[in-house]
Amino acid sequence: MLLVDTSGWKVSAGHFSERHGLIFIIALGEAVISIGIGASGLALDEQVIIPSLLGLWIIVAMWWSYFDVNAIAAERRLHSLTGGDQVALAQHAYTYLHLPMVGGAILCSLAVKKILAHAYEPLSLIPTIALSSGLAIYLLAQVVFTVRCGGPVSVPRLVIAVLLLLAIPISDQFYALTLLVTASGLFAVLVVVEMWLDREARHKIRTSEHHTWAKG
Repeated sequence: MLLVDTSGWKVSAGHFSERHGLIFIIALGEAVISIGIGASGLALDEQVIIPSLLGLWIIVAMWWSYFDVNAIAAERRLHSLTGGDQVALAQHAYTYLHLPMVGGAILCSLAVKKILAHAYEPLSLIPTIALSSGLAIYLLAQVVFTVRCGGPVSVPRLVIAVLLLLAIPISDQFYALTLLVTASGLFAVLVVVEMWLDREARHKIRTSEHHTWAKG
């Protein structure tokens, strides 16, 4: 789209945002399926059940971090624009920034699938990078997505993304399950902190049909 003249294009804001949301849901669904595939053939004991539940929690937290407020406010922001500004926002926020979000979910699912069979062993480098960098990429894409749609910079998401990346070089000193517990714990902290810090803005966005970040 960078090489295409988009002047004169029109965007159906509701349809456009809904379709991109569905693509992200499909990516999260594939992550859930990958957990089932990773557990197939393994004894259903605590070594499989615990990491499976932790992986599911991360997927739920990823869903929440986008659909609870961001998807709603972003769609309204897209609705509020017209002409070239609307097309530019659709192009930047949805076409480009949704790609790393989906990629992050896929990388996370790859790592969780590997962890199920090796929860009490040091995780090899590729699954480690897939988990930590995948979640960090997702969070960073979410931050940029929010800002591009007129919202504030999420400091908690930036901090957690950095912590996830810092875990990569020392992950070989711990069990794979430890890294998964750390990642799921960080996402739990993110949910609690954002629900507390952004409670007023969240309430306005979720209860008013026209409120967006840009309207403060």
